[in-house]
Amino acid sequence: MSGSTLQTSNDSSDSSAGCRPCLHGGVYGPETNRQPMMGGPARPPESWETGLKDTMIAFPEEITRVQALFDRRGLYAWHCHIVEHEDNEMMRPYFVGSNPPSRPPT
Repeated sequence: MSGSTLQTSNDSSDSSAGCRPCLHGGVYGPETNRQPMMGGPARPPESWETGLKDTMIAFPEEITRVQALFDRRGLYAWHCHIVEHEDNEMMRPYFVGSNPPSRPPT
């Protein structure tokens, strides 16, 4: 199951909040580009961002795209690695495949 594109956005306009490391659990893929949220051209990843990764950096007011390589259908989760966010369980589940469950398991 490859070829899906994940998009992560950091809609914070507070540049002092900085970038956010986001983990897409169990998913690896190369970053494809970044684009300003309010429009403008996409730019390629930096040289140190190439290759298979499971964590990406989401810069303020940007959309980050990753070519995801999934090894199975099912539930996955993404979350931010800022300690305050982790401590408050700020995570989002997402489903890959057809026929998602009516609600995620708890």
